Amino acid sequence: MSIESTLAEQIETRLKAYIANPDNDALNLRKLAAQYEALPLCIDWERCWALRTDGRVVVFSHEGGQPDLREEHDPRLVNVALFQGAITYPELKALVPLRSSDAKDCPYCGAGGIEPDRLEEQHIVCYCGGLGWVPM
Repeated sequence: MSIESTLAEQIETRLKAYIANPDNDALNLRKLAAQYEALPLCIDWERCWALRTDGRVVVFSHEGGQPDLREEHDPRLVNVALFQGAITYPELKALVPLRSSDAKDCPYCGAGGIEPDRLEEQHIVCYCGGLGWVPM
């Protein structure tokens, strides 16, 4: 994914602030974010999806053992990570894809999606990430 240089700079600034913040030491994410040069966006029980300044979404394990960094290629998971990340970092909204004509309604939330302010109150996120739809 190609992104504008202004957004790349904003991601880099957010990443530096994330790494510098001692409150982000849970799950050792500060070290991993610095090592992989990627801003954490979305975390589950085992993995963290993060954004690089070139716009690529990567995923790695934050549990013990090998982090196994790789680029995320599943469009649904990329969408979830970007949507969730845009809740914390509003400038990322430009990266959240619009619903395509071939996308289907999320089978779990009935295409209702979840309002971003309600997502902040929740710890479990829908299969669609809150968008209300999933890519085909």
